[in-house]
Amino acid sequence: MKNLILLIVVWSISFGAFAQLDAETRAQLSATEQSDPEAKAILDKVKAKYEGFKTMKVNFTLDIEGEIEDSQKGVVYLNGENYRVEMKNQDIISNGNTVWFHLKNNNEVQINNPDPEGQEGFLSPADMLKVYDQNLLYALREVVTEDGKPVYHIEFKPRENDDESEFFKLRLSVTKGYYDMTKIIAFGRDGTRYTLTFTELETDTNLKDELFTFDPSKFPDIYVEDLREE
Repeated sequence: MKNLILLIVVWSISFGAFAQLDAETRAQLSATEQSDPEAKAILDKVKAKYEGFKTMKVNFTLDIEGEIEDSQKGVVYLNGENYRVEMKNQDIISNGNTVWFHLKNNNEVQINNPDPEGQEGFLSPADMLKVYDQNLLYALREVVTEDGKPVYHIEFKPRENDDESEFFKLRLSVTKGYYDMTKIIAFGRDGTRYTLTFTELETDTNLKDELFTFDPSKFPDIYVEDLREE
């Protein structure tokens, strides 16, 4: 992983250590190793909504609680397979063929091929919805009020054959009736909790191709490390 913090802005997380899930959710999910149909119906509506957007700009806040405490703000730009993640100390940029990791504090850029498994550092909010077609089980846990709005809490766990992860549970908040994703909480096996809150969403705006490439010549004396494989 290039950076654990940036990987929380992602959804391609395989979960381990299911034992720490609360008993009720564990019993609901493990009894048949089948996902909750009610949760799937909600996720299908969210997926359809986000797949309807041609482009997205998403502002987010990432809060980390545990041995290391931190809070960061960032923005994500999305256009098809292209994406750009901007945070204080580093950016991740991809045009679908190349991925650039710009380490601002080091005045360094690392150039990579895209990972076919989607692990290079970021998946879009739309891509997040693909998770329930993969190796995770999920269930509608409850309906609560967050920021004055009723939201569904959908919790995810790994199937029994998935035992390698830094996380044991993930909780997704979805607005009831509107089907917007508002928050993702990832529970680390080491006790750390990562809360990713989507604070603003702009859709179908004009995002130029230049936004999804990185030109080292614009950064004097930058160190370029090309890690691409032939």
